[in-house]
Amino acid sequence: MTQPVNKQHYDIIVGELLGKGLNRQVAETLGFNILVLAASTGKSYKSILSDITKSGINLSKEILEQLNVMRPDGSKLGVETIKQTPNIVSREIN
Repeated sequence: MTQPVNKQHYDIIVGELLGKGLNRQVAETLGFNILVLAASTGKSYKSILSDITKSGINLSKEILEQLNVMRPDGSKLGVETIKQTPNIVSREIN
């Protein structure tokens, strides 16, 4: 059985996300998902919220696994590490 969404926490999360520069539709959708993740992982919504910025989300392995539980096999989330080329190497290549 699914727990009802705490409306006060939801409003706080949406407000925080809007304050970080996300648009309303994204903030509302992400707000609900943050509450679900918090309930399923036992983490506070504040700790999950702190990993979100306008430019991206820093998700732990545990959070990714929880997000992937309900996603179809072809739509799983993962992590891609992009190595930055040191400036000295890029200057030598150019």
